Amino acid sequence: MFQTLKITIFIFSTQFLFAQVNIKEAFPNLEIPDIVDIQSAKDGSSRLFVVSQPGYIYSFENNSSVSTYNTFLDISSATSYGGERGLLGLAFDPNFST
Repeated sequence: MFQTLKITIFIFSTQFLFAQVNIKEAFPNLEIPDIVDIQSAKDGSSRLFVVSQPGYIYSFENNSSVSTYNTFLDISSATSYGGERGLLGLAFDPNFST
């Protein structure tokens, strides 16, 4: 699905910049609720990791045709979420691959 959106950027001067932006779904075959972050482990794999606010981290191949994902971490039973609460981010140790 392609959508066109016009964005106006205000610059601190008397000029205005108008840009045309095309938006394309990166992973149209995946539906993951309440996404708050996406990261790469930079471990040489092509996996991406998505953080879902209720307490899940999912992993999948960085390929636009991917249609399945795996649960990497589930701490939903220990997470209260909504508004500004829940699992909100993810960081990998630089030596994660080892």
